Parts: sequence; C-alpha cells; structure tokens
Amino acid sequence: MQNESPSTKADAASGTPTNGKGYENFSIEDHARSLCRFGLSARSLADLEQLPLAIQNWSRRIRSLQRYNSYQKTFGDRPSHCLKNIEWLAAFQENPIPEPAGFPLFAHPQHASPEVGKIFRTARQHARKIAKKLKPHEDYIDFAALPEHYATLGHLRAITGRLGKNPFSSRRRHAKSLLANALFAGEKIGSDEVKKNLNDLCDIYEEMEKFRNVSVYKRILGPGFKGYHTRWDHLKAYIKFSRAIRYTCKDNQSALNLIENWDRQREDFFAAAQKAASVHRELDKLARLTMLLVDNKDSNPRIETILRNATIAESEIRQHLAVLASEVDDNTLTPATIVQMQLN
Repeated sequence: MQNESPSTKADAASGTPTNGKGYENFSIEDHARSLCRFGLSARSLADLEQLPLAIQNWSRRIRSLQRYNSYQKTFGDRPSHCLKNIEWLAAFQENPIPEPAGFPLFAHPQHASPEVGKIFRTARQHARKIAKKLKPHEDYIDFAALPEHYATLGHLRAITGRLGKNPFSSRRRHAKSLLANALFAGEKIGSDEVKKNLNDLCDIYEEMEKFRNVSVYKRILGPGFKGYHTRWDHLKAYIKFSRAIRYTCKDNQSALNLIENWDRQREDFFAAAQKAASVHRELDKLARLTMLLVDNKDSNPRIETILRNATIAESEIRQHLAVLASEVDDNTLTPATIVQMQLN
C-alpha cells in the first residue's frame, strides 16, 4: 500500500481515481511513470500542460507538408516517406547542397544508383593509369599542340602504318606534317626513337578509345563521362548531388524519375525542400516522442507511422496529465519527482 505524499489530494490506499479510459486501476505513481516512459521525466507538470496541444500543432504542420502542391508534384500524391527522407530534403534548404553548374545538362538517373560510386572510382583509376603511361611522352611532344582525340588517333594510326603500309600516301604525309609541328625542338619525326615513341603513343590512344567506349561506364556515368578526357571533379559533383536527391526519395525508382525529369521538376523540388525545412524539427520531436511508445525502436519510421503514433501519444499524455493535475497540488513537480515521492 502506498503512503500519501503531502502534495497529493487522493487517498493512496484507495487508489487514484481517473477519468482516463483504460486507466481505472492506475495509481498516481503509474500515471507519473507513464509520462516518464515518454521521456518526460524531467519536465514539470506546468511545462507539460501545453504538450498535447503542441503535438496536435506539430502533426498539423507535418500534414500540411504532405498536402503541399510542390511536394506532391515532386514525390507523388501519397509518398511513403520516412523520417530520414524528410531530413535530407530539409538539408537542401538548411544546409544548402549546391547544384553543380551544368547539372540540368548532365543529370543522369543512374548517378543515383547504388553501384555508381564503385563504377566512378574504377573509371577514374583507369584514367590515372593512362595518364601515367602518357607522362614519359611529354618529354618529346607537346600534347597541347595536338588536335582533338579522334584526329590525333587517326594521325598516329596513319604515321605508324596501321592504316596502310604505303609510306608516300597523302594521309600519311599529312599526319607527319601535323605531328612534326607538335614535336619539341630537336626531335625529328623520322628518327627511330621518335618512331618508336609514336608507336607506343598510338597504343595508348587506342587504349583511350576503348576506355571511352566501355559500355558500363557510359551507362552508369552518363553524358558527363568522356573517357580519359572526363572532367572528373565535375562528374563527381553531379554524382554527389544526385545521391543527395536519392536520399530524399523512398526508393530508387522515384529517385531515377526525379533526376530524369530534373529540368521540369527542379522548382517544385526546392519549394518542397523549403517547406520540409520548416517542419522537420517538429517531425523529429514527434519521432523521438513516439519511438518510446512502441517496442520496435525503428530509427527511420515512416511519416504516417509517426503521425498515427503521435495521435495515440497525445491522447495518453493528455489523460495522464489530467489525472495528475487533479491530484497533485504542486505543478512544479516533475513525473520523476512524483514517482520518487510515492515510493517514499
């Protein structure tokens, strides 16, 4: 049997009366413990009085995001978003993730795919190996003076006899003339050493051509992939931005659709991000509050689950507070203090 504390009005021996459904046998201690279960042990009863109304307002603001036109146009009429999706969406507004220059032109759906990181690293490493092979050739030829890749490859093929053995063909003579202009002073196009070097260089350019046409690189890395001549920092920025967009979506397919239609959906996406930034803190508060309500501690619950549990939590907290308000004189007490007083 509990002893009555000086700050309660009810006779503890007869149990605490309650008008809360399902709590007929609850004591004052039980009601206080229930509030502790919601992580409210250290907040005063006076402070907690406004919590049920706050929960209602938070839920209302989150539902306003779900009904927001730009949000629905971007993610669909009934997006099955989870907590972390909204956090990432809000990040576009609160901690701006800059859209890379040229992204609308080079946006590629597969940049959001799970395998893109590995493919990018493999391709970049291949390019570095080619660069290492090219390095020794910088001693005798000025690469800046060479024409674009395909033209240079054609000239190298001609001068090394890979397009025919006739040493007097007009194409071969033209190639010699162009490549001779790119040689540094003192280098002779006809010397054995330069011939050997140009033959090796042709092999490297052949490899560059094959590298440029690797199907998996073209498919996953998209139009920003230009083989050896890819602007890797730019491509990395496109991928990083696409993956950030991916995190705002519940599944891969919705991310692919969003990026594929980025030019058309861009404005709505950023408008939705601005709206998400205005409500995501309330969503986080509800998530942390309702996480204590269920046994399954899902760290990334669905928004609908959070809102459903918030309704339950608001009702329970309201009932516990109503009983304690009628039975406890001092509203500066915390649930933890009330539990301790009931135990003494």
